[in-house]
Amino acid sequence: MKILTWDGSGLVLYYKRIEGQFTWPPIKEGVMPLSHAQLSVLLECIWGYPCW
Repeated sequence: MKILTWDGSGLVLYYKRIEGQFTWPPIKEGVMPLSHAQLSVLLECIWGYPCW
């Protein structure tokens, strides 16, 4: 997974290899839109926090 974001002084690229299965939202025009809640849950699962 790659996340590109702006931190106020430049672009930051976060990269993490994902192993396992996730149900992803549909891709529209080359973009997978995630709500704040969906992104929070995904990042918690990836970076070692408990998943539900």
